[in-house]
This record gives sequence, structure tokens and C-alpha cells, in this order.
Amino acid sequence: MNLNELRAEIDRTDDELMRLFTNRMELCVQVAEFKKANELPIFQSGREEELLERIKNKSPDWLELESLELYKVILKLSKRLQSRVTAQGEAEATAEPPSNQSRGSVSVIIAAGGNATRMNGVNKQFAILDGIPVIVRSMLAFEKIEEVAEILVSARSEDIERVKKEAERYNITKLAAVVEGGETRQKSIFKAFAEVSKETGYIAVHDGARPLADRDRIKRCIKDAATFGGAVLGVPVKDTLKTVDGGIIKDTPDRRKLYSIQTPQVFRRDIYVKGINFANEHNLDFTDDCQLAEAVGVKVFVTESDYRNIKITTPEDLAIAEAILCSE
Repeated sequence: MNLNELRAEIDRTDDELMRLFTNRMELCVQVAEFKKANELPIFQSGREEELLERIKNKSPDWLELESLELYKVILKLSKRLQSRVTAQGEAEATAEPPSNQSRGSVSVIIAAGGNATRMNGVNKQFAILDGIPVIVRSMLAFEKIEEVAEILVSARSEDIERVKKEAERYNITKLAAVVEGGETRQKSIFKAFAEVSKETGYIAVHDGARPLADRDRIKRCIKDAATFGGAVLGVPVKDTLKTVDGGIIKDTPDRRKLYSIQTPQVFRRDIYVKGINFANEHNLDFTDDCQLAEAVGVKVFVTESDYRNIKITTPEDLAIAEAILCSE
């Protein structure tokens, strides 16, 4: 990662950093006062103690610190406070959040129930890409991600057993269920959601026909969802888009504000449940899961993706995906 990318990454984490800093600030003060009252050492390094004094005095000059330095200091504060407080029997103060709010409990729902009308009769889920079926590549993208606890697939009834066999063949251990899809994409996802573990804190929905999703970008999307409540992979559009009515151009949207939205789309579980309830109550059938979150007032963050994360929709897309794999 070069300097510019590092700076951009720091900027992206500022909101989360401020939230963490605020939550830890009071804890820092309480623990420091406890230790001083009992004549216990606070920190081994004076740098953290200096910052702590600034916090106690409610001095705003900590804002003058470089973001990266502040981030490192907060990490040290958090780790040292947690280990020392736990050792002194004060574990309640720094207890981890419940498992259903942890990024380490992500359930992935893969939508693989399309009817392949634009694939000339070819079942795209089992089309072979560089020796591996499309649906298997989509599952493998999540299999080795630590935050992912389970994978559920929504498929056509005639494909269920084959999905299970392919998962076993490629040693996909996180596959928890393969369910029969519904009449629409949304209904298929909802049926799979009914089988999600009760311990799950986050729901990630992915198109089975997107076999080239990058693992690192998926992890970034999960992290962003933990910060914002919802996040989705997306890329800026390349073409100039037009609003057309009756064959006549009516408007030209500002391309700088337009993104092509991909999957996975990741949401905190409680937000996703609210979206499901809203859709059911108002008899709405959305084409993507961001709309569920948007409908209940959640501002979904767009995590930058890449243009290789294409969706296999036509035979030409298969050829493009094959070319991408061959070039790597």
C-alpha cells in the first residue's frame, strides 16, 4: 500500500475511530483513576499517559495528533486496558459485545436460483470457469474469510443436491444449508434468511453468478458494514448514462455521482430484519438488498470494488470471466 492509499484508508476509518475513541474515553479515565487511587502503574510508556492526561483535562489538542498516530495510541490503550482490567477482576468494563453484534458472525446468503433465460439454456451456476463451477467459485470467495460463520445457498429445487455435492467435492465446510428459492430474488433470499443461525450479527447477500469477488474487498465491505450498519461493493460507472423515455433522451445524470452496485451487500442483522418487515408490510419486492435498508432510513456505505467482479448474465460474460482468470 503506497502513501496515498494509506492516507485514504486513514480517512475512511475516521468515523469509526471517533466512535471507538468516544466509547473508550470514559473507560480510560475510570481505570486510570482506579489505578492511581490504588498506587498501581498505569502504562509502561509515557506517550499514552500524556494522551490520557489530555483526555482527563478535556483538552481538545489531541485533535492535533496525526490520525495514524492517534489510531496507534488508541489501539495500545484498548489492548492494555483490557488485559490489565481483566487481570484485576474488572472484566465487566471491557467485556466484548454479544456474539450477535460481532463482525465474526457473518452469515452469507448466495442467490443462485435464476432461470438462465439469457444464457441460451445453460445453467450458469454450474458453468465451468478455469476448471471450477461458477457457484463453487462464489462459495469459495467466502469460505476462507474468518468473519464468515456460515454460507447458505438459495437454489432451484432441481439444483439443490448438485450444489451440496459440488460443495463437498471442493471441501466447502461452511455451507450450512441449501434451500429452494422463491418466485422472485427477494423471496428466495428471505427463505434462506429463515435458516440463518440465531448467533449471526451480520447478513451478507451475494449473487451466485459473481464468481470473481475479491476476498480482501469482501472483508473491507464487512468492516464498513460494522461501522455504518450497511455496506455494498460498487464501482464508478464508466459510460455516460442517459434517462430515456419513449426512445427520447430526457436527461443526462452526473456520472461522477453514479456507481454500479455489486455484491456482496452486507447489513447488521437488526437492520436487515427491519427491512424485511417493511417490505412484507407494504407488499414490496425489491431487486437488491440495499433497497431494504434504504426503505427503513439506513444510509448504506459504498465500499470500493473492482471491475473484475462481474455478474455472469450472458454467454459473453462467461468468456470475459474466463479471460480475466487466464490473465491472472
